[in-house]
Amino acid sequence: MTKIKHISFDLWMTLIKSNPTFKSERAKYFFDFHNSQSKSISEISQIIREIDLMCNEINEINGNSISSEEMYLMVLFKINGKLEDYDSKSILRIYNEINEIFEKYNPSLFDSNTIIVLENLKRKNYSMSLLSNTAFLKGISLVSVLQKLNIIDFFHFLFFSDQYNLSKPNQKYFSKTFEEIKNKINLNKAEIIHVGDNYKADYLGSKLFGYQPILINSNDKSILELNNL
Repeated sequence: MTKIKHISFDLWMTLIKSNPTFKSERAKYFFDFHNSQSKSISEISQIIREIDLMCNEINEINGNSISSEEMYLMVLFKINGKLEDYDSKSILRIYNEINEIFEKYNPSLFDSNTIIVLENLKRKNYSMSLLSNTAFLKGISLVSVLQKLNIIDFFHFLFFSDQYNLSKPNQKYFSKTFEEIKNKINLNKAEIIHVGDNYKADYLGSKLFGYQPILINSNDKSILELNNL
C-alpha cells in the first residue's frame, strides 16, 4: 500500500451534522414571512427537504454547483407558486436573514471522537484538507462553523463547491483542488485518502480520481477507522 501523506475530508455527515433547531427555525422563517398560500410549517419543511435532495442529485449528475440563491428561489416558488415578488436584492436579504438563524443554531460534530482523531492524525504529521459540496449555505458560512467547533486549524486547505461551481463526484472538482494541494505539498494522488459518507460523491468520485477512499458513517465504520493509519 502506498504511503499516505494527506487526508481529504468531506464535511457534512462526515465531520459535522445539522442542528435540528436550525431546520425548524428556517421553516418557521418562511412560514412567517414568505407564505402567501398559508402552507403549514410541516409542508414548508418538506419543501425545503425536497429541494435539498433534488439539487444534490442534480449536482451529482451534472457536476456543477447550484447556488444557494437559486435553491431558495426554488423553495419560494414551491411555497408561493410565483416569484414576481422577488429580485436579486430580496433573495440576498433572505439568504442573510437565514444565515443569521444558522449562526444562532450551528451544526455540531458528527462524532464525539472527531477532535481526538484529528489530533492523532496531526501528531502523525498528516496534512489535511476539506472537500465539501455546498447547498443552502455558502462555504464562507461553513468556515465560521469550523472556527466555532475548534477544528479549522487542523486543515491546510478548505475547498467548497460554491467557490468552483463544481461538485463531487465531478472529476474537475477533484482535479482543481488536487492541483492546489500539489502546489504546496509534494505528493501524488495515490498518497491521498479521501474520507466521506456519500458512496457516489465521496467514495466512487475520489476512487475514480485516484485517491484512496474511505467510507464512514453511512456504513458500519466511524472516524475511528482513521486511528489505524
